[in-house]
Amino acid sequence: MENADSLSGRLLDAAVARYLFGLEVEERTNQRTQRQDVVCRAPGQQWVRCAFFAESTGASLNVEYELRQRGWTWRREERPGSRWSQPGVGHVVLDHKDGRVVEANGATIKEALCRAAVKAAGSSVSRAG
Repeated sequence: MENADSLSGRLLDAAVARYLFGLEVEERTNQRTQRQDVVCRAPGQQWVRCAFFAESTGASLNVEYELRQRGWTWRREERPGSRWSQPGVGHVVLDHKDGRVVEANGATIKEALCRAAVKAAGSSVSRAG
């Protein structure tokens, strides 16, 4: 598993798709733009462009929901306002119902959440194995 703290951009999106959602992930050249991009699919399904988990609020909400389904909760910060709009460097702390704790930082809250999600998915794998 990649070091979540060193991932950003589409590589972080790919890690979230692979480790949190269990999707097959491939890097491919976008035929229209000729740039490298990431596609993913559930086994046996059609390939689709990977969601922008670290940039999109909607995709980040899906990450938060999946974590909640796995027993993780996002520890509330004592700062006023929405956690999505907090200025400055993002910091996320996740608590699992079994006592595990995962922390991550990022340039934004969404990036920090994605890094924490990859770590949380990895801690589940290492704990099971």
